[in-house]
Amino acid sequence: MRGTPVDADTAARWGLIDDVVTPQSLDATSAALAGELAAGATFSLTHTKSLLNNPSLTGIDAALSREAASVEATIRSADFFAERRDPDFSGN
Repeated sequence: MRGTPVDADTAARWGLIDDVVTPQSLDATSAALAGELAAGATFSLTHTKSLLNNPSLTGIDAALSREAASVEATIRSADFFAERRDPDFSGN
């Protein structure tokens, strides 16, 4: 925030990053994370990413309204389930 460089260990300790990997393991670690995300609730992740990438500039009421609409869309999606079973995410 102040333009001061932060090393990887400090960034991890502060919660700015999730993991620190060596350059040699970067490709494998990235592929594993991409696979994990792709196997998850992609519909919900898409909505969450949209909310984070497009913050409301018109105030808290608009932001909460967008969040509520996203939650409703997720609940109505085929990816939402209420039963206690293994998920089968389709992205719809």
